[in-house]
Amino acid sequence: MIPADFICYGRQGELTTNHREQQEVVTLSLQLLQNCLMLINTLVVEREIEREGLWERLTAEGLRGLTPLFHGHINPYGQFALDLSWPSFLEAS
Repeated sequence: MIPADFICYGRQGELTTNHREQQEVVTLSLQLLQNCLMLINTLVVEREIEREGLWERLTAEGLRGLTPLFHGHINPYGQFALDLSWPSFLEAS
């Protein structure tokens, strides 16, 4: 999984409350965010493989090496530049 301390960097990934309900909300929200990031990463990897025409060249070992568990492209500080002139990578080709 994408490390919890990367996503919850403000509190070093620690739960700072003793309230069980709040801990559960934070934990479930973190799991949902991790799953969303993996879905987006999977779509990005699939698009790149298709764009480069690599499906036929990938071996079984190469397919096993593919993973959506990367986060180098994510900005954990909540700041991002939005350029509406570029199409979204999620749009249908």
